[in-house]
Amino acid sequence: MRILPVVIALIFVSHSLIGQEVLAPSKVIFTRENGNAIIIENYAFTTCIDSRVHIPLWVSHAISKELIDKGRISRDRPAVYSRDPQYLDLKKNAYASSGYDHGHMAPARDFKWNSGAWWESFYMTNMAPQHGCFNQKGWCHLESHCRKWAVTDSLNVIYIVTGIIPGDYIDTLCYTNDFKIFVPLYFFKAVLSYKKRSRTGKAIGFIMPNESIDNAEIEAYATTIDKIESLSGLDLFSFLKNSIEDQLESEVGDFDFYELLECPDKDCESIYSGNRTLPEDRTKLRCD
Repeated sequence: MRILPVVIALIFVSHSLIGQEVLAPSKVIFTRENGNAIIIENYAFTTCIDSRVHIPLWVSHAISKELIDKGRISRDRPAVYSRDPQYLDLKKNAYASSGYDHGHMAPARDFKWNSGAWWESFYMTNMAPQHGCFNQKGWCHLESHCRKWAVTDSLNVIYIVTGIIPGDYIDTLCYTNDFKIFVPLYFFKAVLSYKKRSRTGKAIGFIMPNESIDNAEIEAYATTIDKIESLSGLDLFSFLKNSIEDQLESEVGDFDFYELLECPDKDCESIYSGNRTLPEDRTKLRCD
């Protein structure tokens, strides 16, 4: 879908760093006005925070087989989810004791090729509150598929925009009556596998509810990029030539789906076992 921007074009340039050409720039364009949007450019991804709801509207990054193969960073995680120096409103570990996971928008495993990118992926500006049975099951499996597609489509770059459907929220986490973090009802992931030199590729989108989703269910949530754009108010891959963009974004591309990759198919009871509280049963971060 090709829509003329009404507000601003925001350019995200991903980094090669591996000796090949710099990956082509990817643009995310607002097609509906949002005066609360704050753009933060990190080393390997760009995030757009909505300062009213204090979560990302979208996060944009790119991966390739080259970057995946070069990933040597340990999977050791930082002790905390850190404040972003460019957006200090969100304190570290902002969702602690809420029952929600600190859900990565751009997954940390996509940045194992560079230690700086890895640590920045744990900034609070790359997080949104996700139900544990969503984040650790179907969402994790979808993230694994994106990496698998990057390896399989070895000559292509995989451009990914992850975001929320604005205006649809299921909960709020209150620190004070004046500071609330909203919990999205729906998350989206838009994936473009593209070969710049031949201008060929394919695209697929997903719109998934923030609830328990099994690994085997993710294919059922596949949709077109056009559908995501109509709901989100964004133009996601506008760097493409108009005719190519129109074609790729109107179709659900032919991507393979796998039974099991990096994420075990957990059951929800095990995720919320022990002393962990379900979001609906929490006593902290409740609104009056």
